[in-house]
Amino acid sequence: MGSDESLGNVARRWFRAKTTELLTENRNKRDSAAAESHNAQQEAADRLSSEALMTAFPGLRRAQERHEERQRESAARERAEILALPRARIELTLSGELSGSWSGELPTRVEKDDPEDGTSLSVELAVVEDEAPTVAGRPLLGLRFAVPDYHGPDDYDLVGLSRVADNEFDYQEWEFALGNWDEPFFWTPDVGEGVIAVGPDERAFTIRLAMQSPGERVVLAGSFQLM
Repeated sequence: MGSDESLGNVARRWFRAKTTELLTENRNKRDSAAAESHNAQQEAADRLSSEALMTAFPGLRRAQERHEERQRESAARERAEILALPRARIELTLSGELSGSWSGELPTRVEKDDPEDGTSLSVELAVVEDEAPTVAGRPLLGLRFAVPDYHGPDDYDLVGLSRVADNEFDYQEWEFALGNWDEPFFWTPDVGEGVIAVGPDERAFTIRLAMQSPGERVVLAGSFQLM
């Protein structure tokens, strides 16, 4: 759009894009509309504030309020689902560039997948953010780990399994969020050891994982006992 576009046209373009961003369920459309609304708002910023645009278009304010209400409802549902999960007694110890320990109970999700190329077991600590425990001075926001080629209670060497699988694992299955989800720690065979033991009743797990974020490296040791 040229710089001589009228303020009214800029406002209408922003209104259409922002409404699409707030109401569409299509992620690609939402991302495209978000970029368009941002560009239009930047064009109008020197002449009219976002709040003034909201006032000028009451329908958009109502759409914004509905969007915020849906977000609150979604967050409440997610919190209730997490708190309804079984809990596990947990002990965690960090060593390396960060050090610390924590023990307590957290909601824990254990799942088995049975794809054509072999069974996988996964364990996830589901943390409600405002109740997150502190490890090494940072909030523990989440931890998940998987056992590929799962065949029952046993000790699993992830480095060896990765070699058998030609290093084709999805390494987001070994993820540890400490402080934020923007730069979590990951395990990969290049970082170091990865050992998971599954107890006889499949309700107890121990792990030792060398993990790395973009700026730090740690060794995470833990035990988990489903209650």
